[in-house]
Amino acid sequence: MKGINVAVIFALYFYRTMAVTMNGTIESGMEVAAEMDESSESGYSYNWAVQYCNSLRSQGWRILYTDHTYGSLYCIKSPYGTGSNCNNCNTYRIVVWKNGGGESLHCKPRGWPGRKYNTRAGYIYPSHVSPCACDSSGAYDYTLGGACYKGPPGGGSGANYQGAVAYCRRLGGAWRILYTDMSYGSLYCIRTPYGTGSNCNNCNTYRIVVWKNGGGESRHCKPSGWPNRKYATVAGKVYPSHVSPCACDSGGPADRTLGGACDTFASVKKTTTTTTTTTTTTTKVYGAKMVTWVMPEFISWKVTRGKKTMCKGSGYNAWYTTVPTNCKLPKGNYKLICYDKKREGFKGGYFEIAGKKLCHTKFMWRGGYSTIQPFRLK
Repeated sequence: MKGINVAVIFALYFYRTMAVTMNGTIESGMEVAAEMDESSESGYSYNWAVQYCNSLRSQGWRILYTDHTYGSLYCIKSPYGTGSNCNNCNTYRIVVWKNGGGESLHCKPRGWPGRKYNTRAGYIYPSHVSPCACDSSGAYDYTLGGACYKGPPGGGSGANYQGAVAYCRRLGGAWRILYTDMSYGSLYCIRTPYGTGSNCNNCNTYRIVVWKNGGGESRHCKPSGWPNRKYATVAGKVYPSHVSPCACDSGGPADRTLGGACDTFASVKKTTTTTTTTTTTTTKVYGAKMVTWVMPEFISWKVTRGKKTMCKGSGYNAWYTTVPTNCKLPKGNYKLICYDKKREGFKGGYFEIAGKKLCHTKFMWRGGYSTIQPFRLK
């Protein structure tokens, strides 16, 4: 029996090695993923990493190597290969779902697996660009460039219990889940040394992570008339406890004693576009579309003509996607005003109308809160 067990273990190991290193396809990786726990402590997973690279497939990107132990895969743009491992994120992206994952095919850090890269799960990194060499001194390997992208919120889990758990874990070891209400759809993610009774604290130490509309502080302070009457909260958002005021219940159709949302862990809001344009069948109009890149959850825009707002849009949650709008404009002079709550610009996305890409090259990373771009339709 002992000899049989050894043979079986060796066969499984050989199968995994063949699947991962000899065939860089997604299918072989999927087979391996089915055999093992692919979730990291932060809630990101192998499947999340695959989905990220798949979203770029139409642009020539493909998965060429996967390391399940290390928690990283190489998403590389054609015609480059894994050996182009001094390239930046324009052509070479290392997608990490476990802290410390990195470039392990050609260049493991000394002392691996005990010593790893200075990387975080949920981020996308270039290869060796600082410097273009293997290994660097210190507790971690710093030869990879800084993160160039961050994966979608919630580790791909969405506005559900798993996504809420993943959000709290990503905050680090000082934060822990101290209470969960599955029926209410909320959990308490609280920073040490505070407890659930510190329920007048703000988001610096006390976060109520909500995955069902109306979820909130239900352990110490349910709204009167609960469960029919709930909090004024939205699934996918993170709230402080009772800060406005520091008291239970506030009257009205919903309890508003919780503070405003301080963070988002999953976007469930539908894209909305409104327009006030009126046209006739004899007037030529131009339709607009919004092309998103990364972190579109925080962007919005509006088109004005004089003092009148012609159309506007917000609430984007799909990354790397072309989103049609109901914005249809006749010929004339307009101003497009683009906003990003994170002050990072559209980050590669853009507003397009009549073949014009607006708020694009001049509203990239560190683009600020807003920009105004005049345009003319002929």
